[in-house]
Amino acid sequence: MTTPPRQNHYLALALPIGLLAGALAIGFWTLDEIRITRARALTAQMWSQP
Repeated sequence: MTTPPRQNHYLALALPIGLLAGALAIGFWTLDEIRITRARALTAQMWSQP
């Protein structure tokens, strides 16, 4: 019993695309976190200065 090549092709494409999407999501999330922490630090410095 042989599986159709189209199914294998989609399966072979789905894994790297899923990994890439996950890596992009993690990268964007970390960049957003860094940006938020930097903004908070800047606002704290501005508030501490008279």
